[in-house]
Amino acid sequence: MENRISLGAKSRYSLDLETLEIIENDGKLKVSELKEQPIFTIAGTDFYVEIYSQTLIEVADPKNYLPVRDMTDMGDRYKFLYHPTYKNWPCELDDPKESFDVEVPYLIKLDPEGIARKHNIDPKELKGRKDIEFLNPNYQGFLARRAGKLPAIDIAGEQYFVDLENRQLVLKENAFHQLKFEDFQEGCPLSDDFSYRFAYDRQSRKVIASGDLQAKQAIIVELPYKVSLDPVGLARQLGFSDDHYIREYPIEKHLVAKVSNIKGANIPNEVDNSERKIRNRKKGFGL
Repeated sequence: MENRISLGAKSRYSLDLETLEIIENDGKLKVSELKEQPIFTIAGTDFYVEIYSQTLIEVADPKNYLPVRDMTDMGDRYKFLYHPTYKNWPCELDDPKESFDVEVPYLIKLDPEGIARKHNIDPKELKGRKDIEFLNPNYQGFLARRAGKLPAIDIAGEQYFVDLENRQLVLKENAFHQLKFEDFQEGCPLSDDFSYRFAYDRQSRKVIASGDLQAKQAIIVELPYKVSLDPVGLARQLGFSDDHYIREYPIEKHLVAKVSNIKGANIPNEVDNSERKIRNRKKGFGL
């Protein structure tokens, strides 16, 4: 029987405790073996440096691991609070005097050969670079967003730009067609899995008032949390640096809103796209 542990709540990777292999959860493929990885020592305890899962895994007790994404990025290194007894972060009720700050070099410094091999580049090309450039699944998307390109989301087959600053969604094919956040129902982070919800008419591509929900083309749209919609825009609103959320919430390449019918049943994306094709066909015939 497999004896695996997930390397974090949102991690795509697991550790096989018997073989000490790192497994990609989606494809069930081995991506690395711990025994081949470099070692980083913290207060006398050795940790494997594992670049795929971006974790430090204790050599003597592989069940104990330190996700790099949970550490603070200081711009050229990471920093976190370490408890020498737990060999991990302290508990909230622990005496602060029992813990101390630990600085961890970037992974490109701890394992330059591994990073270079993974990305098929010369290790010399890593000089002066940051971890986020190689460990973020859509770093080019982040650069484009920082340069001014707004992220987009698919709503029932239509592409909308996400404009958090002006609290609106802007139809990609017509900048004058906008959906205002003030017309949406705002979700509660503690109880809802959406940031905004609204009724939407697929034909007119407008928000529907509560009294018109019997419209034939009416659907319910739920948008993901703001940090997923636009991590850079949210960081700016809250006064953080542009890359504050990027490690954990990269710019999505294909962001799709959840849609359902008025009764709450999910609508498959291919059905949404078929509605758009019908509308476009009618446009072509002047209908």
